[in-house]
Amino acid sequence: MIRSPLEWKEGDEEVRRAVDAWWRDPDAPTLHAREIARSKRRRILHISPTGRPGLIIKGFHEKSGRPGWLSVIKRMLGQAPWQREQRGLQSVKAHPPLAPAFLGRARTPEGEVLLISEFIEGPGLGEALSGSKADTASMLTACGEVIARLHQSGFAHGDLHPGNLLLAEGGPILIDFQRSSKNRTHSRTDDLARLDFSLALIDIPEQERRALIRSVLPDGPEEARAHRRILRRSRQLAAQHRRIRMRHSLRASPERAAVQLGKGHAGLRRMDFKQEELEALLHAHRQANPGPAASAPSSAKVTPVQDGDRTFQIHEERPDSLRSRIEESLLGSPARRAWQRAHDPQRPESGERILAFSERRVLGVPTSSLWIIETDGSQESTRPQSSPESGKG
Repeated sequence: MIRSPLEWKEGDEEVRRAVDAWWRDPDAPTLHAREIARSKRRRILHISPTGRPGLIIKGFHEKSGRPGWLSVIKRMLGQAPWQREQRGLQSVKAHPPLAPAFLGRARTPEGEVLLISEFIEGPGLGEALSGSKADTASMLTACGEVIARLHQSGFAHGDLHPGNLLLAEGGPILIDFQRSSKNRTHSRTDDLARLDFSLALIDIPEQERRALIRSVLPDGPEEARAHRRILRRSRQLAAQHRRIRMRHSLRASPERAAVQLGKGHAGLRRMDFKQEELEALLHAHRQANPGPAASAPSSAKVTPVQDGDRTFQIHEERPDSLRSRIEESLLGSPARRAWQRAHDPQRPESGERILAFSERRVLGVPTSSLWIIETDGSQESTRPQSSPESGKG
């Protein structure tokens, strides 16, 4: 199938030849093309033509399912993502460089905008920091110097995190400028707060994170006040991340699948916890607790199950009063809350791992909830327990 040619806006002849060759035949063995990332709004590819430097091709879908007029307005205002990316790359040219060199721009017949830049060899900061012998302090100091130069050049990155800092041979390089903007007080604060928050997520000690921030901030009477603003914004980002992660924990994903327990039941299980294992544990729970749940104290049951060297607890609860029903309708069932707490990034690790939860609702009101926990075998449940059941039944 012959494809319509690209419409080139910028780029020298060598870059055009390489990208045109990829456009005509993405699978050409001489290009060594590979996809790095893809989403609804963009895709990133790396091509390495034989005998030539590697190139990054970043494709932007302008509409992305949004109204066409919104894309037009953004483009007219110079705020389309590809415009911000190109402007950021072109505005931070320095020696040593702060970002990959911008090499060209083209548009596909379908309207996708392609930005071409040089390929930078080197691991991301996050990958480097995860190394067992990583020299964290020197890495962060070098990154702080690059961020300071970026802000001094008049630009803020807009999405600073360890994945957008590459540790190249000549020093750290910033990538992904599609959220870049002019350097103002709030944008500089947001840059450093996002980096502080993302470093905290990968357990970089607070002392080292604060040293990085201090290395970027200019000396002067405003330094302490700016530092406080950054830390306050970092805490806001952490709280926002916590809310989003806990909300997303209630959706099916590649890590979570819906449980199948019959009509009226809804819930999720971890993908590494099979539906067959779930049903076997529930069978053991039913055998250990014959009769209605309301006969148990406080309408709560806990069944310990031992399977080889693995220890499980099956929790089941039913609201036993009108107040409990109203509370669970507003806040969620005990099973749902237990599942969300397990996905709380700010909750300390424990010896328990929740594997699945399910709840049954009638007219939107929870009538029963159930969740399964795998423990390390050294903890005892604080719930009333029934007679233990060995095996899976």
